Amino acid sequence: MDKRSAAVLLERTIELAQKRGAKASECSWASGASGSFSVCDDALERSRTSRFFAVGLRVLDGENRQGVASLTDFDGDVVSELCDAAFANARGNAPEDDVVFAEKSPTPAGQDLGVYDPALPEWPVEEQIELCLAMSREARALDARVRGVRSSAVHSLSGEMQSLNSFGAFYESKMTSGSLSMTLLANDGEATEINGASNEARSRARLLALLPVREAVENSVRLMNSRPLRSGRYTLVLEPAVTASFLTVLADLFCASNVCKDLSLLAGRLGEPVASKSLTLIDDGRLFAGSGTSHCDSEMIQTQKTTVLDRGRVVRWLCNLQYGKRLGFPSTGNCARGLDSLPDVDVNNFYVVPGDRDCETIIAALGKCFRVAELMGLHTVDPVTGDFSLGARGVYYEHGASLPVAQVTIAGNLLDFLKQITEVGSDLRFFGRFGGCTMVVEDIAVAGT
Repeated sequence: MDKRSAAVLLERTIELAQKRGAKASECSWASGASGSFSVCDDALERSRTSRFFAVGLRVLDGENRQGVASLTDFDGDVVSELCDAAFANARGNAPEDDVVFAEKSPTPAGQDLGVYDPALPEWPVEEQIELCLAMSREARALDARVRGVRSSAVHSLSGEMQSLNSFGAFYESKMTSGSLSMTLLANDGEATEINGASNEARSRARLLALLPVREAVENSVRLMNSRPLRSGRYTLVLEPAVTASFLTVLADLFCASNVCKDLSLLAGRLGEPVASKSLTLIDDGRLFAGSGTSHCDSEMIQTQKTTVLDRGRVVRWLCNLQYGKRLGFPSTGNCARGLDSLPDVDVNNFYVVPGDRDCETIIAALGKCFRVAELMGLHTVDPVTGDFSLGARGVYYEHGASLPVAQVTIAGNLLDFLKQITEVGSDLRFFGRFGGCTMVVEDIAVAGT
């Protein structure tokens, strides 16, 4: 189905939904192609390409109940099937008197946000497979302790989308994205380590400039022969990847949907200082070439740059139309939903505002610290109380000497943790939609031996 046919389908679906009694309706069409190729050592393990088409409908029926439905099979009467399913699903949901739809089309895109690269979908399959093989060979050549390449992979995605609602709001877009990843097996005597690295980009050129080989090798060998630290209180230095993983927890605390449901320990604390003045957090839906960048969110509201934590003080919630209305704020362009799911709130590109010094300079100045390279169990952090107990691995530094560390636990409370941040590094790096920097956190309980 081409774009013109898709536009006709959207119009017909909205027209029928309104005739059947919808107070409001919204229909979206998406199409795209993906590729996934990987090698194990020097043997091709996976070679897969696919195309997809899908259409989804959201309705608000006469009883103020929302219903959604989607189809990937375009045989038969698609319009009737969508409407039948969406209204049937609405009957199973509770009425809501604050559902909002966009009432006008977003401003036409006048700024290139770097989200589409025509060279990526045209990348020859043979070149992608050869790149996987070349990365595999390079990893083994860089360090003799690399005994195997479990996976050397490239993934790519391209797609386009159109959305139309019953108020006449319309939006269309195109996007591309890709990733390179490696998982290595390293061995040094009795020590064995499986680790790796990955990078993402919106363009083919940027992807090729971010080969993860050296990082994958370093991650696979630097924590060999690790041992626990003595239990005590330590100054932690979180690497950017660890900070980014922490942000996946912190970001949820600023989502209006969680605030309204009392699933955020920050609920009721708008305007209050809750963290160190060293910490400022931003969500930016218009960050050039970001993984979460787009001109509009899933409700056709223009995205924006939103500061949620300003030097430790809570200053804004991330909102979609409905939850923004509940809290008395406009949408920040943070609606997220699939073709078959109801609107919710999520981040676009969420990151820490960087400081002035790089990681090595910070560690040298500290003298003694535990540099955290991995955290395990972040999904267990309690978003209401903030209590956490996480497994950690990394390197302990003491006046120039270093010791690989594993089998330790970091415990505490998120609010205490945020207040004990003393410095943020200059090395901002994105891992998907989350951007982290080196971060220094003082006086944290570490349980080891």
